[in-house]
Amino acid sequence: MTWAVFDDPRHGNAIRKILSGSDRIVAIVGGAFLEETLALTLSQRFRNDKSANRKLTRPNGALGNAASKIDLLYLLKAFEEQERDAMLAIFEIRNLFAHDIKASFDWKDERMIQALASLGLHAGLTHYPHHIYKSKRSKEPLENIKSGRDKFLTNLRLSLITLMRDRCSHRLWSNAPLSERELRKQMKNS
Repeated sequence: MTWAVFDDPRHGNAIRKILSGSDRIVAIVGGAFLEETLALTLSQRFRNDKSANRKLTRPNGALGNAASKIDLLYLLKAFEEQERDAMLAIFEIRNLFAHDIKASFDWKDERMIQALASLGLHAGLTHYPHHIYKSKRSKEPLENIKSGRDKFLTNLRLSLITLMRDRCSHRLWSNAPLSERELRKQMKNS
């Protein structure tokens, strides 16, 4: 199973926790992993000013919560409405697990039912999309979704791929997009 992650030991550790953990660990660590990725994706779209970026994205900053990060990236056209809704649902699920000891992926609470219903990035897919090129798919097939946990994990992975594709498709620290031709040339040279 591959994940769209950074070359960072903390990310590998987070994935190990997610794959071997309880539902609560899956939801909370998965949400934290996605939020860190959202912050990095935003920082690579902004001017290269670490101090200003940290100030904006810290917990009490203007972009301190996940929904603000998601909305701004959506407005910057990093992804479409379906991806936005799925990412918001991932954070709703994370919050349910963080604030209610009864939470589980099988919980019949209306908030959990609604959030799981918003996780639809996998619909119609047989394989994970390519992590860089929008016009391609990867060779990795999607897992069978048999539970709310499976749905959460698959949509988390699809969200991380979406964010990686956005980071790769722009000039670093700018909103200037690369054409697919420029992107292919850049990937060939690296």
